[in-house]
Amino acid sequence: MSVHCRHDGERTSASVQTAETVAHSHGVQSLERAIVVLRLLAKHHASGISLASIVAKTGLDRTTAYRIASSLVESGMASRGPEKEYRLGIETMVLGMTAMQRPPLIDRCAPMMKRLARQSGGYVLLCIQSGDYAHCLHMESAEPQMPELRSYVGMMRLLGIGISGAALLARYPDHYIRDHYSRHRAEYHKHRMTESKLCGLLERIRSTDFAYVHPRQMAGVGIAFETGSCGLAGLNVIVHASELPFSRAPAVASMMREHLVDLVPKESPSSATAR
Repeated sequence: MSVHCRHDGERTSASVQTAETVAHSHGVQSLERAIVVLRLLAKHHASGISLASIVAKTGLDRTTAYRIASSLVESGMASRGPEKEYRLGIETMVLGMTAMQRPPLIDRCAPMMKRLARQSGGYVLLCIQSGDYAHCLHMESAEPQMPELRSYVGMMRLLGIGISGAALLARYPDHYIRDHYSRHRAEYHKHRMTESKLCGLLERIRSTDFAYVHPRQMAGVGIAFETGSCGLAGLNVIVHASELPFSRAPAVASMMREHLVDLVPKESPSSATAR
């Protein structure tokens, strides 16, 4: 009789462990799905995204997508507008603002930036896209920092203005660029940047896959790269103009990409197929 009890106890323990394993697996799956939806909301934050589009882009069934989106809204991580479009919520913004006090991207990129600064002999700046602007996060240099360059850190500049901003904007399709220019026409005019001039600049960047500028005594090369989340980042190398003629720019851009190779996320076959 006691032998049977022991076997029953073992079966009960195994059943409990199986149930816990299944519950853990479901919990992890739910978390992964919520992260996918959050990233999608971030990607479409400016315009918002409908539930139908969430379903189409994630492959989730409508009930699951609605449950996840509703849970995110209840927690404040997402919001739902009057047209039932979803965006990031206030709690997500608070978390992002907290992270911006010391963005994780800085810790991730700083060692690479130091090596790149030593190899190039110049200044290396890291920017990240924030809506219609490029936000300069960090700078590393091989020599004492120039005050005018040091002041760039923390600055927000309109996309299309500056090296990183131009490299970032060039990644977008023409219709997005037209809408972007229309929204900021007055600000572009302050920089004497017409729409045709901007489009010409972006076409040159697309053809070379890097931005190049040479104002006054300094010259710079900028490239855009994926951060592994929902946005793009920009990397600049700035040196004295005499050391960086346009003929050297492709080699510098190639050097920058070599330094980024271990930081840029590898695209999975499924995501490549989806696009």
